[in-house]
Amino acid sequence: MVVRRHGFTLLEVLITTVMLVIGVIAVVKAIADASSADHAVEGKAVALLLAQEKMETLNYNAAVAESKAVVDGVSFPQYSREVTVSGTDPKKVTVTVYWTPLDVEQSVYYSTLFANPSPG
Repeated sequence: MVVRRHGFTLLEVLITTVMLVIGVIAVVKAIADASSADHAVEGKAVALLLAQEKMETLNYNAAVAESKAVVDGVSFPQYSREVTVSGTDPKKVTVTVYWTPLDVEQSVYYSTLFANPSPG
């Protein structure tokens, strides 16, 4: 006579539970990492936009150094911008934007040369 057992052993249930918990933890960690990466990319994109915006307002005559200061406007209080100018003709102008996600200062910059449009 063959005896058939129905159901699972305690060992099978424990192994399945451990595997399920490991899988859930991996998924939650992946979601958290993706969210963090998305936030970092968004911060850098805003900083690049602010640097580009400032660079577009400058020309040879308007290119003057500005010390590091919070970006004007209520939308970007966590961003600071600085303009440095070196040389005379051409002028090397660098716009640097700083922000601090998670207590670590980050920065991006645009740099270009402006030549005197009317030399002499």
